[in-house]
Amino acid sequence: MVYPKIDIKTGFVDPLDVKYFNSQVSVMDERWKAFGEVCLKHETGQYLPYIGTTATVRDLVAIAEYFDGEGCDINYYGVSYGTTIGNYLINSELSIPLLLSSNPTSHPIPSVFPNRVGRVILDGMEDPVTHASKPSHLYWAHRIESVDETYQGFAQGCALAGSYGCPIASDTATGPGIVQWTKDLLGVCTYIYHRLKPHLCLR
Repeated sequence: MVYPKIDIKTGFVDPLDVKYFNSQVSVMDERWKAFGEVCLKHETGQYLPYIGTTATVRDLVAIAEYFDGEGCDINYYGVSYGTTIGNYLINSELSIPLLLSSNPTSHPIPSVFPNRVGRVILDGMEDPVTHASKPSHLYWAHRIESVDETYQGFAQGCALAGSYGCPIASDTATGPGIVQWTKDLLGVCTYIYHRLKPHLCLR
């Protein structure tokens, strides 16, 4: 079965692209449902109940104990979704009502191992409250909340580093100039893709 996807290679500012994308919502829903049915019927479908953040944290604890001994401190470094895993790891009993307050029946209670925490770094935080209490399609808005500010910070840092520290910068580059350079590059790539697409064998 083909993995469900929508293939759009533009800056997503063309109204026709946006209209096409929105028209595919119901189509993709049906494809994902069919994809899920295939997974359930497969011989490995029996393991699906054990896939999720809570199960991942329990596996993390079990792996740590296998290597470092029962009751060991767990040192953890998590990035992006890994910060949600980290939050489930370090939760205390007092945090459970907060995590589940908005919809207490929609998700299992997160793993709670605060007494097992050693050294923990969480980098690029996701919102654990949203993850634990909201449907998954509502996560995305939180994930991209600071994207623009982060990108602007990267561009400014690249410009300050100059050509020695940032290969796409000149010694007179500015943050806005880096942003525009990147947009221009993506525009050229999109143009070339659409010009060559009829001649390419793509799956």
